[in-house]
Amino acid sequence: MTSSPFNKSKSPDNKYMLGDEIGKGAYARVYKGLDLKNGDFVAIKQVSLENVVQDDDLNTIMQEIDLLKNLNHKNIVKYLGSWKTKTHLHIILEYVENGSLANNVKPNKFGPFPESLVAVYIAQVLEGLVYLHEQGVIHRDIKGANILTTKEGLVKLADFGVATKLNESEFDTNSVVGSPYWMAPEVIELIGVCAASDIWSVGCTVIELLTCVPPYFDMQPSAALYRIVQDDSPPIPDSLSPDITDFLRQCFKKDSRQRPDAKTLLSHPWIRNSRRALQSSLRNSEAIKYMKEAAASSEKDDEGSQNVTESLSAEKVGMSKTQKASEHYEAPGNPETEASIQVDQPSHSLVQKDEDHMLRKAVETPSRVGGNELSGFSNTPGNEASTSMPPSHAIKGYSPVADGGKNDGGDPFLLMMGVLKDDVVGIDGLVFNENVPAENLYPLQAVEFSRLVSFLRPDESEDAIVSSSEKLVVIFRQRPVQKAVFVTQHGFLPLMDLLDAPKSPVIYAVLQLINETVKDNTEFKENACLVGLIPVVMNFAGSGPERDDHSQEIRMEAAYFLQQLCQSSSTLQMFIACGGIPVLVGFIEADYAKHREMVHLAIDGMWQVFKLKKSTPINDFCRIAAKSGILPRLINTLVSLNEATRLASTSGGPLSVDGQAPQAHSGQLGQLESSLSVIDQPDVLTTSHGCGEEPSHDPSTSDSQRTDIHQPDGDRPRLSSVAALATEKARPGSTTSICSLAHMVSGDVASEYLEKVADLLLVFARADTTVKSHMCSQSLLILLFQMFNRVESPILLKILECINHLSTDPDCLETLQRANAIKHLIPNLDLKEGNLVYQIHHEVLSALFNLCKINKRRQEQAAEHGIIPHLMHFIMSASSLKQYALPLLCDMAHASHYSREQLRAHGGLDVYMSLLDDESWSVIALDSLAVCLAHDNDSNHKVEQALLKKDAVQKLVRFFKSCPERHFVHILEPFLKIITKSYRINKTLAVNGLTSLLVSRLDHQDAIVRLNLLKLIKAVYEHHPKPKQLIVENDLPQKLQNLIGERRAGQSSGGQVLVKQMATSLLKALYINTVL
Repeated sequence: MTSSPFNKSKSPDNKYMLGDEIGKGAYARVYKGLDLKNGDFVAIKQVSLENVVQDDDLNTIMQEIDLLKNLNHKNIVKYLGSWKTKTHLHIILEYVENGSLANNVKPNKFGPFPESLVAVYIAQVLEGLVYLHEQGVIHRDIKGANILTTKEGLVKLADFGVATKLNESEFDTNSVVGSPYWMAPEVIELIGVCAASDIWSVGCTVIELLTCVPPYFDMQPSAALYRIVQDDSPPIPDSLSPDITDFLRQCFKKDSRQRPDAKTLLSHPWIRNSRRALQSSLRNSEAIKYMKEAAASSEKDDEGSQNVTESLSAEKVGMSKTQKASEHYEAPGNPETEASIQVDQPSHSLVQKDEDHMLRKAVETPSRVGGNELSGFSNTPGNEASTSMPPSHAIKGYSPVADGGKNDGGDPFLLMMGVLKDDVVGIDGLVFNENVPAENLYPLQAVEFSRLVSFLRPDESEDAIVSSSEKLVVIFRQRPVQKAVFVTQHGFLPLMDLLDAPKSPVIYAVLQLINETVKDNTEFKENACLVGLIPVVMNFAGSGPERDDHSQEIRMEAAYFLQQLCQSSSTLQMFIACGGIPVLVGFIEADYAKHREMVHLAIDGMWQVFKLKKSTPINDFCRIAAKSGILPRLINTLVSLNEATRLASTSGGPLSVDGQAPQAHSGQLGQLESSLSVIDQPDVLTTSHGCGEEPSHDPSTSDSQRTDIHQPDGDRPRLSSVAALATEKARPGSTTSICSLAHMVSGDVASEYLEKVADLLLVFARADTTVKSHMCSQSLLILLFQMFNRVESPILLKILECINHLSTDPDCLETLQRANAIKHLIPNLDLKEGNLVYQIHHEVLSALFNLCKINKRRQEQAAEHGIIPHLMHFIMSASSLKQYALPLLCDMAHASHYSREQLRAHGGLDVYMSLLDDESWSVIALDSLAVCLAHDNDSNHKVEQALLKKDAVQKLVRFFKSCPERHFVHILEPFLKIITKSYRINKTLAVNGLTSLLVSRLDHQDAIVRLNLLKLIKAVYEHHPKPKQLIVENDLPQKLQNLIGERRAGQSSGGQVLVKQMATSLLKALYINTVL
């Protein structure tokens, strides 16, 4: 507890002495005070008057304090009086010794309260609110810090009514007013404060007492305000009981008219069940302790403690049942849960499958080479019975010594084996394309195949391994069914051993062989994955200093293998499980011209990952990729592709960018869900980087890409132009890169992949906050903003969609502002023609709406960059984008002096006046007019002059008369601001019919409405040119007498105390005027 510099200072009338400081807030300090007349302790709130410029405001506040002195209820802190000095206003309040609940619930104090105790406190809070609302007082700042407790546990509400108005009088244009985490949406949106706003704050306070912090407390205040307005409801902890959860849902209804009032909430089951505990908590603590000890020591209680014992027993039974139910709920073994985590696991050894089945499947699925179907040469032609026998058995069955070395001369295979054994003819001299009969060609090919395979051992020479691999690739292309023989008899393990060799030619040749083997066969790919080939190949896919010993050719072969894994669901899952996403990210190289084919492969691969139909959400994949650095790479690629597209277009290439949306492909988000089923059909998804026998139908691999890679002879280009460019060391954006792009990338390919990359960015922009934080880096945003003027409309629209999605995350708003998002977005509103103009304007206005909402600094920035004329255009043209333009225009009245000047200069006041006829916007428009008038400090008083025009006066009076009942309570405070800020407007409105309308509504049943009406009548009466005429014509004394004498059933004792007090005060003033 700190000592105050005002220690021992006294009030001007020497009645109070200030003691130690006991509290401090954003706008005031609170001191313990002593009443020098009777010795009572009081609390003295000292509020600085530095920003309270006008004396009228201060006098109004002090008058309201005098009015609040009449309030008296056990659950509210009593106002005792006030005094002012030149620098401070001092408010004298009842002293509550135990401090606030916010202080007691701190982790270093008592920590979070149990639900039962919170119910005891909240029940009393609601009792206090029932009384305040009946008296026409809205608290406006319900929170733990404003709920004080006595040592007996009695709750008292503090800082109601006046405190909030003092805060409003001090606010800075760039600051958040009030307590943001407890604010209701309608308060933030300036729709109007009402009694239901306190109910929302009660819900936030419940969460504060249960968790030590209110909702959204982990966010900055401005971000929290944004979430309160945007979210359907604040987050409710999952661990709460059903009763309290329902209570909170009632408090957090977004529409204030649907929230129950305080009296209704007192009947809620959660509160009702706590009534017994509330009553017990207020009894003598020693008696309760005695009764508890008696209940614990004896099974039979005496008659005096019977009720308490029953209460405690029932409470224990309830807790026991709740515990059992909780344990039953959390018990493991839920069959649905277990089923949800079980996955089908493929066989871990395809090599040991039934060989006959594998061969038969390969033979029964012939491939087309040159349009002819060829049977496998692992079986002797014409011998149908041997199709089920593994070829190794057939070969072993023939031996030159099997028949005692005899040869009948009729078997060409035996003859060939004998020739080879005697080294008469070398195997390399055999020519297979001669006109040899098929029955004689088979033995030669079979022997060659076996011999080539035998060289695939680490102990063989480099040349032998490379030569054998290349020849096997040729055989597999001519006879694809022979792959089954190789995989069945030998598998991939020998090839994996060869990849350990530190010899680049060997690695390159073996990777080629692997790629040819698994091509177009999902089962072979699965076999390769299951024996561990993925991580081995991934070692050759990287780049950087640690990969310098690997040539670009090796890396491309590794990339082709991983590309094939992305074409079926099963192998793609294994690839991802082995850390494949970061590898794909690594393929998106900075120099697009140099690594074009690899970049295309990576983009298509990422789309296959996003299309994967499994339980893993896309957001998880986005997180992995974003953490691996994909976003800077994608944006850099977007820049390069856009440059390539632009060059192709300007050079008269095939590309035509006319502003129309390109044809749909799998890269577009609209096709994502509809094409998900394709990935689980491996037979359809045959990807070609070699000779695919069936043309690929996977839309994520572009036609242009397949044209580049697919060759008539079944081979693919080996880095042709890409390898040639590798030596140029081109940099992105350099002359070399631009020239390379212009010569090697066709406009169609660049345009297609440009759109794919833009769509990929959209996926990341729609992900969660973690992913957005990666994307919302200032350097990346600046790159995107710089592209606004360099891209065609379809791509511009997608980039704007990305910015719009980022703007929905409050954590991104500050970064967007630092990157000058507002400055770059507004010029896009200048677009007037084109098919996508409306969509572009929609994304821009939506993003600006998110950026400028409840942030005066950004509102002022938008005004400085010329948004107001655009807003006026959308509103006056009755565009459907008016839904975004109207709230932005109304916010401009609150932003700054410059924004209000711009409003007036462009006819904004006229728009506000016209909005009075629109029920949805009338309250906000009226409040905007009141704010503009309050800041009308110009010597010419231009706002006042505009409101004094005949049409404006008639419209204001007509609006008051015809205002719907549900909005009536919200228009009274803006009207009060208008007539108290300008006596000329006050007098003009009074003589044009407003006075009679005010008096006629005094029979309204709501105390808040009555109190504001009396304040309006008082203000009108004080400035009326003919006050006696006002009194007589409206029979005002009789109306006030009726209010004073009214007794209303169902209210707390005393009825509407403040209404009666103010009516009495006004009646005395009328009597004096009449007598005089």
